[in-house]
Amino acid sequence: MWVSQNQQSHQCSSKVNFLPTADQAVAHARFSRARHGMYIIGDSETARVVPMWASIIRMLEEKGNIGRTLELQCPRHPDISIPISTTRDFAWLAPNGGCLKRCKDLLACGHVCPMRCHSDQQHER
Repeated sequence: MWVSQNQQSHQCSSKVNFLPTADQAVAHARFSRARHGMYIIGDSETARVVPMWASIIRMLEEKGNIGRTLELQCPRHPDISIPISTTRDFAWLAPNGGCLKRCKDLLACGHVCPMRCHSDQQHER
């Protein structure tokens, strides 16, 4: 799905462009075969005007599977949940691919790493 928004002064118009009808069947089949989960990020109200998306959105709503945030989990601190609701949240709440806890690992020089939680590759020698 491709959603484009054109904003001029205080008016906003949305245009939704989708795959040709034959490809919609393939897309619908992929949705029904997701084994571990699937995240669809976008404006459901804009997408709802297309029958295929309207049926998918209705099904997700009936099962309580539509929300305003995507709950991420820090790979190094599994007890930390990171609620993402905008693209900016990735930089603010999950910088360097981790959470907001301090790293605390010892560097080769003997100092404690001053960074926020991050990939172990940052410390590889």
